[in-house]
Amino acid sequence: MTETNRALVTGGTGYLGSRLVRRLRADGWAVAVLVPAGSAGSSLAGVKNHGYDGSLASLQTVLGTERPDCVFHLATLFLAQHRADDIPALIAANVTLGAQLLEALADINRPPLINVATSWQTMDGSAYRPANLYAATKQAFVDILRYYVDACEQPAVSVHLFDTYGPDDPRGKLVSALIKAMTDGKALELSPGEQRLDLMHADDVADALLTVAHRMLNTVSASRRWQHGDCLPDGALPSHPLHDYALRSGRTLSLRELVALIERLAGRPLTVRWGARAYRPREIMSPLSPHPSLPDWAPKIALETGITDLIKSQTP
Repeated sequence: MTETNRALVTGGTGYLGSRLVRRLRADGWAVAVLVPAGSAGSSLAGVKNHGYDGSLASLQTVLGTERPDCVFHLATLFLAQHRADDIPALIAANVTLGAQLLEALADINRPPLINVATSWQTMDGSAYRPANLYAATKQAFVDILRYYVDACEQPAVSVHLFDTYGPDDPRGKLVSALIKAMTDGKALELSPGEQRLDLMHADDVADALLTVAHRMLNTVSASRRWQHGDCLPDGALPSHPLHDYALRSGRTLSLRELVALIERLAGRPLTVRWGARAYRPREIMSPLSPHPSLPDWAPKIALETGITDLIKSQTP
């Protein structure tokens, strides 16, 4: 690896992407962020913002300028349920951008790409069973990625996420919504609450992605030395199969158990109307994935610790 690694992050202004960008900068990486042309970019000091206008040419310009050592692909459009007129936007964000990115990477000797996928692509643990159209478009990109890995030797890893949470989360995700309702004294209408969750702190997600990046950089560097006549060290591979890993916290709990945990840690009750809302169509009742866990890695932030910190930060 070079003394200062260079990263390009798509989706770097989203919640998980911004947490990753902060971690990369803290670890000394030079970071560039890809954003839609004309939109606000990252305001973090030392981060370069590059506009993407939907064309391959704009990506080629960005990559030619930055020449990243590693690309983190987090850009996505999430819709739990879609309307017919959402289809073009879903395909543009979740398929077209990624395919153009892979095509453009050929111009800079194909640095490793880390793709952030979702466990919704494989509901009930099937090899492929998308929970919704969003998940189907995410899987469509993974299938395209497999082509570039196989035909073009693109080094790539897909990391599949379950549920995530963290501080200053604007996404309206479950943990933050529950704590906000408690703080505001508002009642929440929830499903019957039997669905099980696998919750991971956003900073642990960033740590896992950085771990994958360092491992890929070491392996790719060794592999390319091997292609030029050097010996491969133990554990390095001369080819680049696409690896899929599920990022598991090591613990699951039901929505009812999560509410009880938050109440215990906050020392106050939540007003919940269980069953006031029906389960969503194709509700995922258990966090399953056919993919192995990321080896030799474990999250650092216990659920109790993460929730306690959120309660403190959101309580006046």
